[in-house]
Parts: sequence; C-alpha cells; structure tokens
Amino acid sequence: MKFTQISLALALVALCLIGCTKETITGTSSTFLTVDEKNEVLYFHYSHVDSINSGDAGYTAYSAQLEAYDSLHVLATITGGVLDGSNNDTIYTSHMAQYGILNIPFYQSNLGAAPFQQAIINHTLSSNVVANAACELDFDDPSKIIINTTTEFFTDLQDSVFLSVYIIVDSIVSNQAGHPDGAATNHRKVVADIGRLNGFNTPKYHGYKVASGVIEKGYKFNLTFEADRLPTWADTSLISVGLVITTRDATGKPIFVNAHTQH
Repeated sequence: MKFTQISLALALVALCLIGCTKETITGTSSTFLTVDEKNEVLYFHYSHVDSINSGDAGYTAYSAQLEAYDSLHVLATITGGVLDGSNNDTIYTSHMAQYGILNIPFYQSNLGAAPFQQAIINHTLSSNVVANAACELDFDDPSKIIINTTTEFFTDLQDSVFLSVYIIVDSIVSNQAGHPDGAATNHRKVVADIGRLNGFNTPKYHGYKVASGVIEKGYKFNLTFEADRLPTWADTSLISVGLVITTRDATGKPIFVNAHTQH
C-alpha cells in the first residue's frame, strides 16, 4: 500500500511538470511555480535626470536595445534624481558605488562590462544553467506589490546564493535633461524599488541570502517579497519584476548567476 501511494504521488508530480504552469507536490503544503531551465541576460542602463548625455545619446541607445531585446532578456534603467517619488535614486546611488561607476550613461551586462551582444552569446549559448527563478505578482492591495517567487537549482552548487527582486516600472513621465520632451519625457523600464523579503523592514539593494552551503540539483524553494506601490502606478501592465540570482566573490562583490522576468 505504501509503495502504491509513493508511485501515485510521483506520477502526479511528473504529470504537472509536463502540462501545468504550477506543480503541487503531493504530501506537502508547497505550491511551486514552474521555473524555466534557461539563461537570460541582465542589462542595466545607468542614467540621471540631470544628465544631458542620458537624455540624448543614452536614451537613444537604450531605446534601441529595448526594441530589440526586451522580449528575450531582462532590461532596466537605474536612474538617479527625482522621478515620481519612487526609490530610484537610492538604488542608483547604491549601485554606482558598488560597481565603481563614475560616468553616465553607462551600460552593464550581467553586472559586468562586457558588451550586451557578447553577454548574450556567452550566457544564453551556455549549456550550463545553474539556477533560475520565477514569480507571480499580486496587486490585490492597491498600496502594495506582492511578489511570490520560486527559485530552482539545475546543477549542484556549493556557495552562498542571493536573490534580488527589482521592481521595474515602465513609462514614468518626468523631467529629463537633454531630451526634447523635457518634463514630459517617458522614462522606460525604470528600477523604481527593491522587493523586501518578508520579515525584513529594510531592503537589501544587492540581494538577500536565500541559500548557502551544499545545494543539490533539483532543490527549490518559495519566498514572498513585497514593495510599496505608488498611486501613480495605476496601470499594472506597466509593472514588472526582474529576478537576479548572484553569488559573491572574495571581496563580497556580487557575481552574476542568472536573471528572469515576465515576458
């Protein structure tokens, strides 16, 4: 009887993996989102609302990358200055300091300096997918964004692993120096906040440690994050999330592993 029950449970899991967007593990209370075993590139465009270069050449270059790659990879702007009351400037200051960025506009692929197209070749053509994550967004509370995530490992790993949840808001209308639209400039795909892990009041701008030690292939877990939602973010179709998985080098600097967003 016990063998029959185990066999039935395994069969149900296999069926869900093939045909469902979620899988429910029989015998537990955990419902996991389906995590794609694939690599996606993270592309950050650094700009500032008071920078003429950001509004001119930087805006043009980033818009072209969005047009070509937004449906395939994770693209977002880290913008300094005042926009719509979001947390963008604090995130900008933290990331500029972390990565030693001195001039803008600046473009960062997978948290490094490699050209975007080269990063796409190196990362997406790699047969090794270490880990990835998936998420669902809950907007039931008009003042909050709830982000339910599942992270899954596809190879064995021995390390400390961090997860960042970037709140990305598209089409924030605000001033931009150097852009012909001036105060009516449409700021595309801006990192407006960081998702806070439940139980933490202060956001960690470079990721929460979510796993460490020996991590076996197939290990997965759920975590819930939340962020404040501004009244101006009324159109939920303009809100997305960038999930970024990192480890750390000997100095504590983030090392990119993988990224994912809703496409």
